[in-house]
Amino acid sequence: MKKLVISFSSKRIDFRSLTVSDANQTYVDWLNDPIVNQHLEIKNITSTINSCENYIAGSVANENEYLLGMFDIASGKHIGNIKIYLINTTHKTAEIGLMIGEKEFWGQGYATEAIRCVSRWGFEYLNLEKISAGCYEVNLASHKSFLKAGFKVEAFLRSQCIFEGNRIGCFRLGLLPDELT
Repeated sequence: MKKLVISFSSKRIDFRSLTVSDANQTYVDWLNDPIVNQHLEIKNITSTINSCENYIAGSVANENEYLLGMFDIASGKHIGNIKIYLINTTHKTAEIGLMIGEKEFWGQGYATEAIRCVSRWGFEYLNLEKISAGCYEVNLASHKSFLKAGFKVEAFLRSQCIFEGNRIGCFRLGLLPDELT
């Protein structure tokens, strides 16, 4: 599979492949913000511009993932990222995950819109037949966004991870092409 350079839009969001030049202080500040990163696996790591550059470069070099920046069409502002990764061309599956770093865009349906649009792109252009996702049980906003996009809960993993010093569960969700809303 030849890696594509991505650029497409939904109603309110422009999506494009991130490049190393997108690693700036705003991006670093998102990753280091304990409210933004509370449900991300990187929450215990201090990010720097250099670590962001390395992360983006690694994603660009990996033929089995696409890291896309999400840009608000109205303002042009970089509001977050969404990634399709662990692409398995044999089984036609992948994982999806996202982060909206700009808090002013929280609670307005941007996550659901992004999940729908990028999932559709994955089905149509990557020929995926299933997309999976996961989230902490306490991440109600993410869980709700995936459900609104058509994802179905496939498993609940009890006591799977540690969150704020307590063991909590994680949801595993999946989406088939005909379930996308």
